[in-house]
Parts: sequence; C-alpha cells; structure tokens
Amino acid sequence: MRKLLVFIVTVIIIVLLLHVALYVFINVRGKDLIQEALEKNFNAQADIEKVSLKFPFSLEIKNFSSQDLSFGRAIISLSLSRIADFPLIINTVYVDGLHLKLTKDKEGIYINPFIQKNKDDSENRTQAGSSVPDGGSKDENKEEESGDLYFALKNLYCKNSVLELVLPDLKKPANIVFSDIDIEVHNFQYPQLPEFSLDLHASVLSPEGSRDMKDALRIKGDLDWQNKDMDMMVDITGFDYLALSKFYPEVWQPKNLGIEEACLTLNTKLKAISNDLTIDWLITLEKISFASTGQEASSSRMKLLKTVIAFFQKEDDKPRYRFVYKTKLDSPWQFFPSLLEDLRSSLPIGPALIAETVIEKTKEKISKNAGQAIEKTKESLGKGVEGVKKITVDTAIDVLDNTFETLKSIIGPDEGDTAQQEKTEPESE
Repeated sequence: MRKLLVFIVTVIIIVLLLHVALYVFINVRGKDLIQEALEKNFNAQADIEKVSLKFPFSLEIKNFSSQDLSFGRAIISLSLSRIADFPLIINTVYVDGLHLKLTKDKEGIYINPFIQKNKDDSENRTQAGSSVPDGGSKDENKEEESGDLYFALKNLYCKNSVLELVLPDLKKPANIVFSDIDIEVHNFQYPQLPEFSLDLHASVLSPEGSRDMKDALRIKGDLDWQNKDMDMMVDITGFDYLALSKFYPEVWQPKNLGIEEACLTLNTKLKAISNDLTIDWLITLEKISFASTGQEASSSRMKLLKTVIAFFQKEDDKPRYRFVYKTKLDSPWQFFPSLLEDLRSSLPIGPALIAETVIEKTKEKISKNAGQAIEKTKESLGKGVEGVKKITVDTAIDVLDNTFETLKSIIGPDEGDTAQQEKTEPESE
C-alpha cells in the first residue's frame, strides 16, 4: 500500500513538474513558436498579442491576425507532441471573435495565407498536361499537392464570428458579410474530409447597413466528402429581397419589378448518396408590396410577376414554390443548363400564361369599350341615320385602338425598360 501511494505521489509530482515546465516554456517561447511555424509552413506573418498555457494543457491565444484570418481569443487543446509541428491533432477549439475572409472564384476557394492559389503549379500543369511521373498516380500527386496543410479537429466552437464571402467572378462582384455566427463542428479533418457534422447560425448584413437580417441563416447536417455522402439542411428565414439588391442584375432589380418590399423564406434539403445529390428547394413568399404610383406601377414585368404570384397562392395561404434538382455532389453546377430548362418548364410564365393574361385583360378592355360604345349609340339615335353611322364607325375604331394599346401594354416592353436598354447598350459595346 505504501509503495502504491509513493507511486501515485511520484506520478502527480512528475505531471506537475511537466506542467510547470511547459507553462514556463509556452509563456516564454509560445508566441515565437507559432509565428515560426506559420512562416515555415505558409511563408506568412502573424501578429499575436499573447500565448499562454492554461490548466490542464490548453493553449490560449489572444488577438491573433494573419491576412484573411483573425480572432480575439482562442483556447486550443491539442496533442503535446504537435505544439510546434505539423500535422496538427486538435482535440477542442473555442474561438471568440473570429473574422474570416473567404474568396470563391471559378478556380476554387481561398483563405490567405492558409489556402492559396499556386501559380507555379498551375503553370506546370498547363505545360505538362495530364502527364504523370513514373511510379506515381494522379491521385498520389494530388495528395502531395494538397499536403501543405493537414489537421484533425475533433470539436470546434465559435462565438460572435464574422465571415466575409468575396465573389469576384460575378457580373457584379459581390462582398457578402455574415455576422453573429455561432458554429459547432465535430470530427473535421482536412484535406481528407471524412464525415463531419456542422451546426451554424448567422445573420446577414446588407451593404447599406439598414436592412440587416438577424438570425436569417441556419445550416445543420453531416457531410462525408470521401464517400460523397451528405445529409444537410439550409434554411434562410426572413430574407429581405431589397437587402442585397446592389448585387442583382438589372432584370432582378426591385425598381424594375415595381417591388417596394418583399420578404422570403427558403428551405433547402441536400441529400447525397455515393455522389448522387438531390437538392429540394421550397421557397415561400412571406410578404410583398408593389409600387402604387409612377412608372413602375404600370410595368409589364410587375403585371406578370403579380400573375405568377397569384398562380402559386392558394386560398388563405402564402405563395409557395417547390423545386427538386438532381446533380453530382462533387460538381453541383455540372447540370446547371438543364436546371434552368427544368425550372423554365415548371414555372407558369410561358406563352400559355402570357396568352391567358392577354385574353383576360383584352376581354376586360373590350367589354369596357363596348359598353361606352352602346352609350354613345343610344345618345346618337335621335340624330338620324347619318349620326348613327358616324358614331358606330368612330366607336369601332376606338375599340380596336384601345384593344391594341392593351395588347401592347401587356406584351411589349415598358418605356422605362427601353430607355434603360438604350442607356446600357453603348456601355456594353
């Protein structure tokens, strides 16, 4: 019993001495070790206010900043053998005040300096084509290329975070900011990306700052990139259509549709099995109001939009539209042209609906004009045959003329649209 007690005390003393030694070492050299590791592995500089060791063997970093990544405070629990080396095996990470800038273009996703474009590799691949060195395979070479950064993260918790999404390849380059982000990630490994889980809440900021959408985004589910499996939901609630209108093309601008206010909800289910991905969209129009005066109120686009909304609106219910899109998880936009065709065929905005709209509007106009013609005819009965002939011919001409104007207002472009097109054509040339 005494020997067992001595053994336990000895172990406790060793652990305490180890902790004290590490505490002194990390507090003296921890900041330099992290900066040296970043410079060695990523050729990057970082500003760090303080690095310290917390009991039991947790690393605390305050006010870290390196290009696209910064945070106010992080507590990291990791394997002792990986403190100043890569790959990193991380048990748990708590981050407060994370700010991440993510750039997405046609070539990939980048977070400088950790995930960067490699211009030299791109040039080499262009020159070498699809050739593979002897004794190696394309998959092996791909793993070597992606081997610059590797880490395994068991648990990640982020609070009060900000994500800046930069999309430079759009016709109108967009910079969308998500704030008040709370994230939970479990069992994440990079770059292999086996199955991991994600739970995210976020608000969306408008460029002007007056139409911010609180708690608008929710993402929850599992992704297994290795086996190309996914089970995830993406919900956008209370989306203000005018909030991001700065980035819309002209045809979707609220002013060109005569929209004063609009609020939507988008519920998306993503289910993938062995790379076969099904995306199930359900969009709900929570509320909408149109311009009542001015040019927008008479636009044909607004009339057509109202007709489409009425088609989807059931009695005592909100307008809803559901669409299912099948594609591949590793190339979701591969079938985008077929998506547009399917969407076009499923929406009631084809010739049949336009013809129906034209017929109804024309019938209304003819009925109104015919009623006016009857009244005028009654008034002219007492003027004799010549008067009747004159009023009948004039009225028929008026009816045809008004009917033609009705067709023109429904089918033809608005004057505002024509003026806008004439204004933009010289610019596009």
